Amino acid sequence: MNGGGGGKKTRDVMKAQRERRGWAGHSRNWLITGIGAAIAVLGFAAARADAAASQLQLRLSGRVLPVAGDLSVVVRIEPNDENRDLTVFVDSGEYMRSSSEELEGADAARTHQFWFKHLPAGKYELIARLDGTTGTREIANSNFVVGATATGVR
Repeated sequence: MNGGGGGKKTRDVMKAQRERRGWAGHSRNWLITGIGAAIAVLGFAAARADAAASQLQLRLSGRVLPVAGDLSVVVRIEPNDENRDLTVFVDSGEYMRSSSEELEGADAARTHQFWFKHLPAGKYELIARLDGTTGTREIANSNFVVGATATGVR
């Protein structure tokens, strides 16, 4: 008989294989994590590229406002020699208000702030329109609610 020498050798070989698989498992986990992170970064970069391609970017002071609330809208515009006019509308179907600002092409400020005060209750659409020398260059829109309760608009 072989005694027990062969058994120890087999255990040592099996232990070495488990250790190699362990490192391979860790490598596989790191690879999967790295691929996931790369996909997330690419998705974020694509979203930023879409936003950067847009001439207009909107920022509202709120999406839900109290009755007779005031809305502040900041519009960011990419400079361009063609930019001539920026108009912002708020429309609920029953109430509409707009404000406009003349632009001086590429020399115009990048950010413009508009205030809509004492808005009556309703579901609103905000529309920002950038006009150029040859007509409308871009339109951006967003929605907000004035006078929302737990059951809807008052």
